[in-house]
Amino acid sequence: MSWLPHFMKRYHDDVSLLAASSAAQVTPRISPNPIDTHCAVLLPGVEGPCSFTWIDALGRTAGMEQAVLVQGRATLDASGLSSGPYLLHAAFGDGRAPVIQRAWVQP
Repeated sequence: MSWLPHFMKRYHDDVSLLAASSAAQVTPRISPNPIDTHCAVLLPGVEGPCSFTWIDALGRTAGMEQAVLVQGRATLDASGLSSGPYLLHAAFGDGRAPVIQRAWVQP
């Protein structure tokens, strides 16, 4: 589906967005997706503190969570989010470019 304009892609298409200045490309994966109450965020090769922000379909911040990535994995609590599509923004403490991944929350 690479021929579709960006805004027409489905939430589960791989649409990892990275800042142009990123030297090492990291592609996040969210499992499971759709999310029930908790999810694992997998960022291969990334260790240490990370700040996660849930952004709803209207561009509002729906939640924030701090986590420590251990072996490229962190578990996030999505139980306070309403059903629907979200962007999960991950910002790293080591100056690495932030990454964004789409997710769907369903109760």
